[in-house]
Amino acid sequence: MAPIPSLVARPCAVMPSNDENSHRPRFIARLEPGTILFGHKFMSAPMIHYHLVTTHLGEVLVARQSDDVCFLHIEDDIETVKNSLREAFPDRNISPHPNKAMLDGTIHALVRGENISPSLSLHLTGTPFQQRVWRAMQSIPTGEIRTYSELAKMVRHPAAVRAVASACAKNQIALLVPCHRVVRTDGTLGGYRWGLDRKRALLHAERKRIIAGN
Repeated sequence: MAPIPSLVARPCAVMPSNDENSHRPRFIARLEPGTILFGHKFMSAPMIHYHLVTTHLGEVLVARQSDDVCFLHIEDDIETVKNSLREAFPDRNISPHPNKAMLDGTIHALVRGENISPSLSLHLTGTPFQQRVWRAMQSIPTGEIRTYSELAKMVRHPAAVRAVASACAKNQIALLVPCHRVVRTDGTLGGYRWGLDRKRALLHAERKRIIAGN
């Protein structure tokens, strides 16, 4: 019989208990990457690398796992946007990307409203319905808008307007999944998790570029 692989034990938080042994630290057994246990190979989750880009709209942080973008937020300062990344991926190893300027041109082009098609693959994490909404938003052309109601029809759930709005609010990849192009039926902006001023500025920049023909 093959020996059982060694486990790495790490302390975890102790929950209040009436157990007389509750004062003792509890441990979670964690397998080292590459360990084979009961016929299954344990692999660690991919490292997340991030890029920081300073733009006129704020600090943009783009995070990637492997080659897929999994996070793109815009905040007023670097510490806030870094905290947002840590909150989104609390159990992942996160570090700056060694090529700091790798995505600078793409991000600046997007915030300027340029009609570009970045060759970036996305890693979308959500329910099947949320993913359908996010992919539908990617089909909205630069310089155009859709209402939440129209977006609901695009995903073939015309009555699910509130669910569509909720999916927009939970989008973790700004600009590349352009939830800023979705507005209310009456033409007002609705919501935007990174601020209505940024949503207004993005829409204005995109319309201006389309009118100018570039």
